[in-house]
Amino acid sequence: MNIEKSLDYFNENLHIKIEDILSEKTCQELISKYEEFSVQNPITTISNKIIEECSHLVFKDTLNNLLSEYFQCNYSFLCSSFDVVDSSATQNNYSTRWHLDGGMDKTLKLFIYLNPVSDHGGNTVMINQEVSKKLRKAKKLPLIGEERIEDITPILKEMGEKEEEFSYDLNTGDALLFSPLLLAHKCLPPKSGKKRYTICFTIVQGDIPSQW
Repeated sequence: MNIEKSLDYFNENLHIKIEDILSEKTCQELISKYEEFSVQNPITTISNKIIEECSHLVFKDTLNNLLSEYFQCNYSFLCSSFDVVDSSATQNNYSTRWHLDGGMDKTLKLFIYLNPVSDHGGNTVMINQEVSKKLRKAKKLPLIGEERIEDITPILKEMGEKEEEFSYDLNTGDALLFSPLLLAHKCLPPKSGKKRYTICFTIVQGDIPSQW
């Protein structure tokens, strides 16, 4: 998909899969670094080093062109994180419940999958913009974590909406770019004994706001 078609698709749907944004070898190296150094070092320190290394590899070429065209100006990324999620996520991670994020207009999120969904099952699932808007208007997508809903199917049926949940088949090194403010989403917990490794960038229009 060329940049023009990618931008048209993204502007209409607010989500897109970007294949092979990192090589399989790089992904394996980043996971190994995390597992090796996190034993003796603070997680935040290790995450920041990995994120810095990763950002130099990611924000260029196709992605940079897509973001520049979407924002129509420069952009910044912030609140970046190296996330490791296991099957216990439903107990302590409110991202496994349906929600919309808060933030500035046009804010995007980029999830880079360092290991494949086919292995761990911890995919990011979304609901389209139209239905998400209806759910938000009905106040069914609270920001407060403990108020979020894990299974939204009964609510959709009550509203007369079909189950609109969808996701991408994300392989090692693939990225999901989407609007977390306009598309309801959640993270599926990985299978028992498996871990999902992702790097997340929050991308905003212009320079990083002073409050950050």
